[in-house]
Amino acid sequence: MNTRIKPRTLRSAPAAALAALVLTLGALPAATAQVQTNAIKPPVPRRADKVPIASYIAVLLVIAAPLAVNFVSSKRGHQD
Repeated sequence: MNTRIKPRTLRSAPAAALAALVLTLGALPAATAQVQTNAIKPPVPRRADKVPIASYIAVLLVIAAPLAVNFVSSKRGHQD
């Protein structure tokens, strides 16, 4: 009866070789692809000189509303 255990590295070597082959074959199309000349460009802003006042007002309301609610008294007495 042979109770000797094979090291894990010898059993996983074929699996590692197969993984390396699959990764190499998977990267092959990307390595041979040609660069496209009509790349997508970011959009150009319409008016860069216009200040976004509506955004500033929205931020101010989001900050001011909870603060205003915090300062409103609760009308509760000391016996509650």
